[in-house]
Amino acid sequence: RNILSGISNSAMTILSSTNIRVLSGYFGTDAGGSNRIANPGNNITVVSSRAVSVGRAALGAASVVLSGANRHAIEATDSPDLNIAHTSFGTDALGVKAISNLLSAVKVHCTAGFAAGATVGTTIIQSNLIAFSGDSGIQFEQGPAQNLVEGVHRILSNRILSNKFDGILLSTNVSSV
Repeated sequence: RNILSGISNSAMTILSSTNIRVLSGYFGTDAGGSNRIANPGNNITVVSSRAVSVGRAALGAASVVLSGANRHAIEATDSPDLNIAHTSFGTDALGVKAISNLLSAVKVHCTAGFAAGATVGTTIIQSNLIAFSGDSGIQFEQGPAQNLVEGVHRILSNRILSNKFDGILLSTNVSSV
């Protein structure tokens, strides 16, 4: 497993890429996944990318731990077909101890930067532990509705608990979850 902690900006940036899979790793923790070693930015930043997957589809212990970020655990902008599954946010590797992300666990932006008629795509956030965020657990923000072809956002079978504000926050033109 990769350990991405104490990095000066985002631990991982995915920029203008397609079909990227992050299958395992501890972000913002020590090698044992039990103590905070903060990343000053996001743990994972995704920009203008398509079909990015974080975590594994299989049941069992989380293969990706996204904790200890001084911003969001994952922040995705204009990146359709995002899939996040079986990942722990804001906890240690065992899912019991708080190692908070200072902002949201997952923040998804679909901006006016999308070309007219662009498809938002499908965002799937499924079977994750999302806890102890310093803001909302999950946030969706969407730009002017006339610029976008509606996507589908699926938030399924997650454990969302002990976040500072909303468990799920839908804002500005998000019309389907």
